Amino acid sequence: MTSVKMEESSVSRQLSQCNEDAWMTLARIAEMMGDDDNMLVSYEKALSHNRLNTGALYSIGCCYEKAENFSKAADCFRSLVTLSEHANNTDAWGHLGYCYMMLNDLANAHTAYQYAMYNNPASQRDPTLWFGIGQLYERSGALDHAEESFDAVLRFEPPFNMALEARIRLGIIAKQRGDLDVAVERLKSVLSLAQSNDMLSDVWTQIGHVYEMKSEIQLAQSSYLKVVDLNPNNAKPLQQLGWLCLKHNQHVEAIKYLKKAVAVDPQDGKGWYLLGRCYMAVREYEEAYDAYKHAVNSDPSNPNVWCSLGVLFYQLNQHLDALDAYSRAININPNICEVWYNVGTLYDACNQTTDAQDAYQKAAELGADAQFIRERLDLLRAREAGQPTTGMPGANSAPGPSEPPTTSPMPSFTSKNTPAPAPAANSAPGNAPPQQQGGQPPMQHPSQGNAMNAPYNPQQPPSNGGPMMAPMNGGAGGQPQMSMMRPMSSSRQPMGGMGMPPPPQQQQQQGPPGMLPRGVMDGPPQGRR
Repeated sequence: MTSVKMEESSVSRQLSQCNEDAWMTLARIAEMMGDDDNMLVSYEKALSHNRLNTGALYSIGCCYEKAENFSKAADCFRSLVTLSEHANNTDAWGHLGYCYMMLNDLANAHTAYQYAMYNNPASQRDPTLWFGIGQLYERSGALDHAEESFDAVLRFEPPFNMALEARIRLGIIAKQRGDLDVAVERLKSVLSLAQSNDMLSDVWTQIGHVYEMKSEIQLAQSSYLKVVDLNPNNAKPLQQLGWLCLKHNQHVEAIKYLKKAVAVDPQDGKGWYLLGRCYMAVREYEEAYDAYKHAVNSDPSNPNVWCSLGVLFYQLNQHLDALDAYSRAININPNICEVWYNVGTLYDACNQTTDAQDAYQKAAELGADAQFIRERLDLLRAREAGQPTTGMPGANSAPGPSEPPTTSPMPSFTSKNTPAPAPAANSAPGNAPPQQQGGQPPMQHPSQGNAMNAPYNPQQPPSNGGPMMAPMNGGAGGQPQMSMMRPMSSSRQPMGGMGMPPPPQQQQQQGPPGMLPRGVMDGPPQGRR
């Protein structure tokens, strides 16, 4: 009986092995055909027959990495390097470092690259590995080490496209360090070699930004126009041109570019917002309102749009509407000094002295012009005390509102879309390991006693500084989409005495006490609560 069971078990193992081999064969065929979906399915089927199939595990990780699912890719490569026979797998450690970096886990990315470098001395001449290390140093702000890493990429005969990308990043690093002439020279050296419109667009965008930093506005505009020619269906370069013209008070040109931008992408609230700002600058209030309405419907969680909408209502003497718009901006972000300053000017214009003082004080705490606000507060206190104000600054009229600063609509002017946290202390720029031959910034050799540098152990619970990845999920709150905005009112009713908006933690459910709820803003003035 025992022998029969052993024979059945042997047959089952052989059958499972055959199935595993068959799925691996199908996966390789799909890979040769460029069928990524079936390749991934086939490798996963093979892995289901043998969880220790390292070839399948590696290939699945590469599939997820290619699909930019870096969390799942990191899981695969991390599982691979925990296997004792693959603990020195340089390729797996390199991929794991890249995935950690793309997940903004720079400390563990640094550790993974350390293992990749020191487990195989030959890897220290691998341009792909140096390219990843350069990206890591660039993200962490260690520009000197990043520059040396990308120089190493060019020395070690990289693939053509990688060499071009390294040159672009060297140009960006020069820009970040303020070496603007060097940046232009490096970036322009790529133009004759770039083989795709996307790369040309990226390079011309960077060149345009360098010219902006050099205050050579005409050359900057010319560079951005080349980006428009290369990508006529991309609204971002048109927005950038409009923003640049707005910043230099070229309002007619700005409106022209921004109208084209919103025609290309009417769902992008940034273009509508900048267009509204342009119309405000030339006092075309109806057009500004229409643009802001589109901006709110596209991006209702942008506090700057609500602040600017409040400025528009203030200019039209619709004080209740202005207060409502400012309150929405505060509910989204209570730390914008322009919004609090504008609330102060609104209360100031309506002779609500105490509320105006509170708002001005908050604006000053957040960084508004302290000298002007001190003078205004002195004036308001003097009025409240019945003292003469003749000769005091601003005694004749209340100040007008202030617009929030506009920012470049381009996603980023660095090689990465988002800033990342600095790596651990042993990889910080100030504690970089000494350089070795060739001037390359060496990665520190993994220390066996350092928990952060220990290979990931799935049986070991995570500890502070350990190699477990930090949770990448996090909810970002946002305003619900508004179905419609209230139309502009023709009334010029002054604002009644109303209290200041409460601190944000008190505004969770009921809305700001002392403010009129939306929809009854044309009601009779109410006494202060």
